[in-house]
Amino acid sequence: CDQYEDEVQNLVPQLNGKEDKLEDLRKVKTILARAGKEMKLYKQRLEEEKIKNKQLLQNQNQLKQEMQKMQKGMIYNAWQQNGNNQSNSNNKCDINCANSDTHQLHKEVTDLKMALFAANERQEVLQRKYEDRKLRIRAKFLRARQLHNQEKMLMKEQLRHLGEDLLVTRSMFNKEHELREEREASYKKLANERRELLSKNGEQVEIIRELTRSQSRLEVQSKFLEEENKRLQEKLIAVNHRQSLSQRANHNLIYPHQLTSSKSLEFDAIFERPLSHLNKGTLPDMKPSFQTDSSHIRQIELNQTEDEYDI
Repeated sequence: CDQYEDEVQNLVPQLNGKEDKLEDLRKVKTILARAGKEMKLYKQRLEEEKIKNKQLLQNQNQLKQEMQKMQKGMIYNAWQQNGNNQSNSNNKCDINCANSDTHQLHKEVTDLKMALFAANERQEVLQRKYEDRKLRIRAKFLRARQLHNQEKMLMKEQLRHLGEDLLVTRSMFNKEHELREEREASYKKLANERRELLSKNGEQVEIIRELTRSQSRLEVQSKFLEEENKRLQEKLIAVNHRQSLSQRANHNLIYPHQLTSSKSLEFDAIFERPLSHLNKGTLPDMKPSFQTDSSHIRQIELNQTEDEYDI
C-alpha cells in the first residue's frame, strides 16, 4: 500500500504538468478564436471594399456611357454645325458649354479612376495582409492542432495507465482490507480464546492451590499421625513389656507347683513371645493378655480419632 501511495504521489506532479499543458492549449484555443474573429472582420472589410469597388465600377460605367452619349451628341451637333452654317453662330455657346461639361466629366472620370486605383491598391494590400495572416494563423492552428492531438494521445495513454494502476491499487486495497478484517477477526478470536484459557487457567490454579493446600494439610496430618503412631507404639511396647513382666511374676508366684516341665517350657515360650512380637508391631496369642491389649488398643484408637477430629 505504501508503494502504491508513493507511485500515486509521484504521478500527481505529472498530472499537474499535464494540467498546465492543458491550460496552455486552452490559451492557444482562445488565441485561435480571437484570430478567427479577426479573420471574420477582415472578410467583412474585404466584402465591404468589394461592394464599394463594384459601386465605383458601376459609376465609372455610367460615366463612360454618359461620355459616349455626349460624344455622340457632340459629333451630331458638329455635323449639324457643318451642315448648317447659319446655326453655327447660335450653337457656339452650346459647344462651349458642352466642352466645359466634357472637361468636368473627364475630370470626374480621372478622379474616379484615381479613387478606384487607390481602392484597388488598398484592396490588394488588405488581400495580401489577409492571405499572409491567414497563412500564419493556419500554420499556428495546424501546429496547435498537432500539439493538441499529441498531448491528447499522451493524456489518453497516461490516463489509461493511471486507470490500470488505480484498478490494481483498488484491488490491492480491497485485498488489504479483507486481510485486515480477517486479521482482526482472528485477533478477536484469539483474544476470546485467551480470555477463556486465562479463566480456565485461573480455575485450574485455584484447584491446584486447593490441592496443594489439601496435600500440605494431609502431609502434616500424616506426619502427625506417624509421630502419634510411633509414640503409641512405644507406649504399647512399654505397656506390653510391663504386662509381660507382671504376668511372668504372677505366674512364678502363683503356679509353680502345677506346671510340668513341658508346660513350663511352653509358658516360657509364651512369656518370651510378646517382646519379639511387640518389636514387630504384633501382640502375643495369650487370651488374658489379648483381651487387655485389645481394650487398650481400642482406647488408643479412640484417643487417636479424637486427636484427628481436633486437628
